[in-house]
Amino acid sequence: MTTIRIGGGPKGEPGKDALEVVNERRAAENLPPVTEDELYEQIVNPQLTAEAQQILTGAEDAKGGAEVAQGAAEVARDEAQTYAMNALDTSKLALNWANLLSMTGEYNGQAATVLLETGGHLQATATGYDGAPVADAGQYQWQANWARWKWLSDSKDVLFAAAVEGARKATAMTTGTGAAYAVAMGKMPSGNQLLSVQFHAASTSTAPTLTITAGGVTSAPSTLRGPDNTVLREPLEAGTRYLIDYGTGTSRVLTAISPALSARLEAIEAALAGGGGGGGPDLTDEVQALEDRAGYAEARAVSPWLAQMARAGIAVPGNENPAAQYVRTKQRPYQFSPWFPGQAIASASPPTRIDLTHMAVGSSAEIFLRSGDVLYAGVGVSFFGQPAVAAPLSGTVTATGLSAVRLRRWPAGISVQLVDGASLTHGSAALSWDHLIACGGQSNMEGMFTKFGVGGIAYGVAEMIAAPQDLSLRITDGATGGTAIDKRSVPVGLNAYWWDALANGGLGAPGPALTTFMNAVAADAALTGITPTITLWTQGESDAQALQDGALTPAQMTASILATFGHIRASWPDMVFICNMIGSHDLRTVDRGANAARVAYLDAIAAAPGYVKQGIEYYDLPREQNNIHYETMAYPIAGVRMAKAWANEVLGQANPLGPRVTAAVLADAHTVRLTVDWGGNAFVPPVPLLRHTRPYGIYAQPAGSDALADTIDLETASIDSSGRIVLTSAADLTGCVIGGPYGYAEHAARGQILRDYHGDAAHHWPGQPLRSFRMTVA
Repeated sequence: MTTIRIGGGPKGEPGKDALEVVNERRAAENLPPVTEDELYEQIVNPQLTAEAQQILTGAEDAKGGAEVAQGAAEVARDEAQTYAMNALDTSKLALNWANLLSMTGEYNGQAATVLLETGGHLQATATGYDGAPVADAGQYQWQANWARWKWLSDSKDVLFAAAVEGARKATAMTTGTGAAYAVAMGKMPSGNQLLSVQFHAASTSTAPTLTITAGGVTSAPSTLRGPDNTVLREPLEAGTRYLIDYGTGTSRVLTAISPALSARLEAIEAALAGGGGGGGPDLTDEVQALEDRAGYAEARAVSPWLAQMARAGIAVPGNENPAAQYVRTKQRPYQFSPWFPGQAIASASPPTRIDLTHMAVGSSAEIFLRSGDVLYAGVGVSFFGQPAVAAPLSGTVTATGLSAVRLRRWPAGISVQLVDGASLTHGSAALSWDHLIACGGQSNMEGMFTKFGVGGIAYGVAEMIAAPQDLSLRITDGATGGTAIDKRSVPVGLNAYWWDALANGGLGAPGPALTTFMNAVAADAALTGITPTITLWTQGESDAQALQDGALTPAQMTASILATFGHIRASWPDMVFICNMIGSHDLRTVDRGANAARVAYLDAIAAAPGYVKQGIEYYDLPREQNNIHYETMAYPIAGVRMAKAWANEVLGQANPLGPRVTAAVLADAHTVRLTVDWGGNAFVPPVPLLRHTRPYGIYAQPAGSDALADTIDLETASIDSSGRIVLTSAADLTGCVIGGPYGYAEHAARGQILRDYHGDAAHHWPGQPLRSFRMTVA
């Protein structure tokens, strides 16, 4: 029985379930309690008792109230994150308007914030403060030619105050010893909470403790442990600020905070302590007001670094949606492949044409049709119970009015069930297409056809590219799972390869996988009458071990890639290959080989830029542990990304495909700055300064080395104010090679993924990850 909870207090206090409420009322009337089964019988019985009906009504009211509260909480959280992010970029902070008037901007456009509302004033103009009246508290900008502060917005409110207070509370300096630290704060943490603490002395123990005093109360000592919840592997440094996941009993020291951010937090603290003018009220009261107003909407998380983490939260792809996924009118057949059970499409207006060719076996869908809408079963496929059809015809179902139909894909075909509405007319008709898209490679491309990925391609073209299109796509499965690009990667006796470089006296010859691809594409070219010009390509995993073992070199793999593509272009000279990069895996012993496979494709792209293009990344997508393949939802996400890459090449669009490193410049012998095209605003990583030998999957190798070389240990990575990735190392980085992600993208499992802000809302997935790259430091 599903438990319905009624009432409840702040977030985390769920209230009472229906059974508890019923029995409380029965006890008040001296009636015996009822069991769950008895209550269930009352509720499902057509003759509902007044008591059960009252409970249901209360539950619905509670549900509605909860949804409203949740919406308000989410709005408050989003606002808080925005204001908290602003706090990081504010150069001037003033408690009130009078304080700001005493300050002068250092440069034109410098930002400032007035925290407290003390009244109003007139806006700045060229002749003085004689413009329209505005409130004091808000965002300002220094106008150098006027030599005064220009009002921008009144976005500062209690949420912003709370964000700054969150920073103030957590900028404390410890006292005590290197084995037992103590710190005084304005408010005691409640449960697990992220804190920023600056340690006055280096740690002298692998398990030092931290005690917090706030409001006259002292906490029990909490043992400081490493990020992996084991002992501290490196001592805490004196004078350094750390981000700490504080908890009762034990706390994790996550990372050191960069000096630049630390200085900003100290400036905030100084401003709030009265720097620049008179004092103001204690903002702790406003924090409590925020908690009360927003229903505990993560009020404890409105500090600048927590806002960053909120922007980078771990996403969970959904497999259900509450209503029709999209409403559209499609004059051209739309290739629909539902990616969760019972997915719905609602026709906006007829005639909408839906092609079910790529509906995967075992999937189901519900479609709301209008008169004149047509469903196509696919070339040579008829709906269950209807006469067989032969290519180029497809079985069809046409709506005669408003109808709801349920579709199920079986191994032998598609069943269509009229759920409600007007009758359906069965028949047959020929399908037509506007574009032919070939797909090649190995299993992670083949999975696009068995795990709903081609539906992502069609949906991406229809809805998610920069300028959505009404196009009919014929998408050809030319991939073969488990195939290497080069025969030298395959054990003797197996035929799972694309190119035999040693055949014909070294001239080379196509392998079985390439023959399969050519036949599939030729058949669809004949069916559609379209000359193929685009291949989506995903391959490389089956060559990684051979590269690791030395049976194949990166240069040989690149040559076989280009030979394979050259053979295809001999039949279709205009063919362009969009090469998607090798993804992630947990097999660390083959990371060197996987890295070489990734770089082999990057080298092929560099060698033939006219017809070999860089495609999408897979490494951030959801995947079961120790599995080279991805969870089902990953393939539609990849499909949307491929649609964007396809649209860029075929339609001339400029869809972002993820952050792209464009240059690597040596700042000093131990520091490299990477210039990044983020495709928009720079991504804010979860931590200001990341310590790792390959942070964010970025690696360094000696000058002139190939992709199999040992990596140089990096020390830190951070994002500077210009959006550059700043890398440091104890080693000399002069002339070295910088690339990423390394190997099978171990960093992805740690959540250390740099992304753009172009998320996939349809599949509940965040932005695209840093694109593969490798270049020499200038």
